[in-house]
Amino acid sequence: MAIAFENGDLERFFRILFVEVKRVSLELDSCWKWIELAHDKAEQERRERPGELLFASTVLKKYAEVQKILASEKQENIRKYSSWVTETMQELLEEHFPKGKYWKMSKPQHSEWFVEVNEQISCLVVRSCKNYSSDLQLDAMHILANGVIETLMSHIIQTDYRYSLQGAKALTDHLMGIHDAIRDREELSEETVDRLGSSLPFLRIFIVCRILSDPGIPDQASSHAIVAPLDQELEERIRKYGLDKNQWVNLRANQKSNCLTFCR
Repeated sequence: MAIAFENGDLERFFRILFVEVKRVSLELDSCWKWIELAHDKAEQERRERPGELLFASTVLKKYAEVQKILASEKQENIRKYSSWVTETMQELLEEHFPKGKYWKMSKPQHSEWFVEVNEQISCLVVRSCKNYSSDLQLDAMHILANGVIETLMSHIIQTDYRYSLQGAKALTDHLMGIHDAIRDREELSEETVDRLGSSLPFLRIFIVCRILSDPGIPDQASSHAIVAPLDQELEERIRKYGLDKNQWVNLRANQKSNCLTFCR
């Protein structure tokens, strides 16, 4: 499994991680009850056949060890895959994500930073799991979506750029490019595409885009002010998805509008 990943063979890596390991785990689980029954029987007959109890106890321990090792290996390789997505995404953002001046423009020029993300991460994963079941596709794509979007949200916060309404709308368009590449209808099953549509990372990032790009939302809150309440539906979504409203409103460039804030 690790060798397949290190060699860049994601298709084989996904098959082992999400298909073969699952199959072996299920086979081990199916055998477990018979081993326990054999152990219980040997326990009852320990005086007449002490050797059988020793054998059953040894097998029981070995099975438990194998299951523990298998579960540990699976989690370690999921971690490796997730780390690859996150680290590659961070490198691409540092190299290609436009600087602060771009996002403050009233007419941002064309940018293809998101194309780099799709070519070097998203499309590689999609092509590698396109021939598998919907369940496997979802396992791989959920990790991909989480890594890409959460890393992007962290980058937006850390860079602390200010976004004009037009800059925020450009960001929304760029994110739609990433969204559509991860939910590739030509490569993935219909079930996978539909279920990815309600993936939490996408729901969160598009609410952020709405906060940044909606002209009806107040601009930056000062350090001594609280942003006025937004419309009820948006407020509910912000709470539902665990977003800090002020944190994202503060990334809006001043629009020279008379927006209200409530003083502390």
